[in-house]
Amino acid sequence: MHDEMKDIYTQFYEATSESALQSHTCAVCARECYVMEDGLSDIPLMHLPNAKHLIPQTPHPAHDVFKGKLLELSGIKVIDGQHIVLVCQHCLDDLKKSTKPPHHALTNQMWIGHVPWQLQVLTFPEQLLVSLVYPGVFIFKLFPKYYRDIEISSACIENLPEDDIPPEVTAIIRQSEDVGIIDQESDGYVPLDNDEVDAEHEGRPSPSGKMHETDEGEPSIIPLQVSGAVDMDMMTLTPSEMMAWGFANLWKEGKEGGYIMQHGRKLVNNFGHPLKDQPANPNCPNYFEQAFPCLFPYGEGGIE
Repeated sequence: MHDEMKDIYTQFYEATSESALQSHTCAVCARECYVMEDGLSDIPLMHLPNAKHLIPQTPHPAHDVFKGKLLELSGIKVIDGQHIVLVCQHCLDDLKKSTKPPHHALTNQMWIGHVPWQLQVLTFPEQLLVSLVYPGVFIFKLFPKYYRDIEISSACIENLPEDDIPPEVTAIIRQSEDVGIIDQESDGYVPLDNDEVDAEHEGRPSPSGKMHETDEGEPSIIPLQVSGAVDMDMMTLTPSEMMAWGFANLWKEGKEGGYIMQHGRKLVNNFGHPLKDQPANPNCPNYFEQAFPCLFPYGEGGIE
């Protein structure tokens, strides 16, 4: 029992010691890595396996090229006149495979470069002005029960005005200069106090500052009693209830229907990489690089 407790204490001490929490920058991928957890190794530059994969295929004037290789300079140190490269275990394993550059290597289109000072001081509106494209997110929630048989017409979409309001919307808009409508819109169904009722009959303003004109014998306000509530925006529905509702809509002829969108654990690429079994298009632009010039100042390293 004493030896077991001693081993546990030793493991805890080694896992939380200063040496275990030391971190440095990997020269290959420029990521901050822990020495013990990420297996950061000191390797002489001349002994780096398959260093040819670290030579940039398309040189850029802003590249920090060291001995012909695209490396992060903060991950290189000199010991006794010899250049030592800090490499994480992940990059080292990829280099030993000798088939292609490491997955997170700077030469694998992961180089971003240092953001120039002129871009660092830009405000958000100024960043939008220098962007080549503008990012936009549109979220549509369609219920298959009502919209599954509806086809989107391209001809109808082309007839919609650009940067304008459709005439079907402007036709139902009415403008009025009667400011009293504001009070009518803000009135509620809350019964008045006795003082306010007496003020109405006397023709003077009520304590709330409002005048209510009513006929004799007719109440000015009809109180409404809420007997139930419906969650219209489904904010209080639990995930289990939503899943059960979805399965009920998919259930056809005693069995579960098919899925248009398959479940998966990976993100879906909307653009960037080509579809399966299709050749890559070198002229396909990366919209992240064009939309966020302050993140990708040299037009490289965009998310795909």
